[in-house]
Amino acid sequence: MSASSRRVIFVGPGGAGKTTLGKQVAATLGFPFYDLDDMFCDQILNIRSFIGQNGYEAYSHRNGLLLAGFLEQAPSRMVAALSSGVLSKDMAEPLRGCLVTLVRNSGDAFLVLPHPDDERAAEIVARRQVRRGFGLLYEPERQKYLRRLTEYRALGFPELVVSDADRIAIKPPKDG
Repeated sequence: MSASSRRVIFVGPGGAGKTTLGKQVAATLGFPFYDLDDMFCDQILNIRSFIGQNGYEAYSHRNGLLLAGFLEQAPSRMVAALSSGVLSKDMAEPLRGCLVTLVRNSGDAFLVLPHPDDERAAEIVARRQVRRGFGLLYEPERQKYLRRLTEYRALGFPELVVSDADRIAIKPPKDG
């Protein structure tokens, strides 16, 4: 964490481990933990219900606005896990670009990955997502992880690889 920031923000695809890691880091630092998915459910509506009533595009937009409002008012010491699609290309521009800049300027942001090997990571995430009980299917979730991984890597955040053995490795952003 840089000397200028006491905010830690975890981004990445669903099922990568952002919430689990975020809770652990917050507890270690003694900071409050915020989960954007929980905030959406508490302040707006259950995510699945909102999407069912309004569609994914409306959810994505509303979730982006929620994130912007949160980061504008967030405490100076905190850890946050963002929703899986909030910075993906599923979000419309220009809101996505504004949020990427806001996240970069709001603290130390890291891309969370469940394994250093992309294919193994995709398998881990797909299994986790299917087990959540929302009727998700393995192969579409695996493909979504790989697509979003590419999108998140393009943002240039340092990567935190949390392996199955609970080891954390920090890798600098990949060039290109």
